[in-house]
Amino acid sequence: MSIISIRGIFDQLMLTTTKIVAGDGGSGTGFFYFGKNGTTTLPLLISNRHVFVEQNSMEFQFHVVKKIASNDSENVIPSGTAVTLASITIEVTELQEKIIYHPNPNIDLAAYDMSAAYKLIPEDYALLKISLSGDSFVQDDCLDCNTLDQVIMIGYPTGLSDKFNYMPIARSGVAATIPNVDYNGKPIGVVDIAAFPGSSGSPIYIRHPETSKLKLLGVLFAGPQHNADGYVEVEEVPMHLHGIAETNIPIHLGYYVKAREVKALIRHIAVRLGIQTPAGAEAG
Repeated sequence: MSIISIRGIFDQLMLTTTKIVAGDGGSGTGFFYFGKNGTTTLPLLISNRHVFVEQNSMEFQFHVVKKIASNDSENVIPSGTAVTLASITIEVTELQEKIIYHPNPNIDLAAYDMSAAYKLIPEDYALLKISLSGDSFVQDDCLDCNTLDQVIMIGYPTGLSDKFNYMPIARSGVAATIPNVDYNGKPIGVVDIAAFPGSSGSPIYIRHPETSKLKLLGVLFAGPQHNADGYVEVEEVPMHLHGIAETNIPIHLGYYVKAREVKALIRHIAVRLGIQTPAGAEAG
């Protein structure tokens, strides 16, 4: 356990991702979203479809913070607050029973129901929640976003992390295509951030140049590479370093599934599990 001071939204975001480790040693990234059914909170871990598919067991490594009050069920921590941080590793078996895939099989998104794992967290600790309005957390079209706006991606490239604290790696770049235009006619976009193995499922946030407010732009799922013949191929971001052929050269770009498809996945889960997606969403 350690004590850290949360200075702002970027520090908070560093505590809201999960390193996902597969049984074969591969790794990916996930982030939390909280749905509600009355007074019951349903924690969901969102990542890529290709991270979860065909996996029967995985480890989730994430952070929890000590509640600032004994009755603080929401655990929303104000900026500038010193918090006690603990790292937790949970091994999950029979994984597919708890995975809910995006209803469109061509959309590389899925979510894991963390309800059972959530109960393993010590009573006086909880996942950190960041209060964001529904419109700013999951935006349908990002109409006020622009090409070359700053983007921030948080995850575990090549499996790298602060192993002592389980902290992820934050990287920044710019929106490489117009955010409100579907790239190649699909619900995806491109950012000028390299897509390394282990980054699959990383949330990408876009920062408004005037207000500095953050919106979830999308979820990384692939990156273009030059092959040996000089052609550009788009490859899912693998979970293993050795999954990349030595003759392929990554281009410093990443492809993301747009946030509106995260919203579609959440709506699908709401119908399937009978939860509500509140007007104010909470990222965790």
